[in-house]
Amino acid sequence: MLLLAILLAVVLVGVLIFLYLLIHTPDGTLTVTFAKQDAVTPVATASTPAPAIDAALSTEPGLPGRLGQLDKARQLGLISDEEHAARRTKILNEA
Repeated sequence: MLLLAILLAVVLVGVLIFLYLLIHTPDGTLTVTFAKQDAVTPVATASTPAPAIDAALSTEPGLPGRLGQLDKARQLGLISDEEHAARRTKILNEA
């Protein structure tokens, strides 16, 4: 009997909270606005090569993989055209 009384009390409190939330209106409104932004193209700012780029280029197995990663780094703007040419020559000389 006590368990039934506790259950009814919990249900009654839940119904009262639900009714309060239906009736109560907040003071302000919340609005969310989404805006599509143009893609940002990265620009290489450093003239000296970063060690992380060297490490990333050396993880690809084989000559085609390393050259492909080098081309991708240039396309993403991580390295300049001059750095690309120098690294390409270095990779080809190592092979």
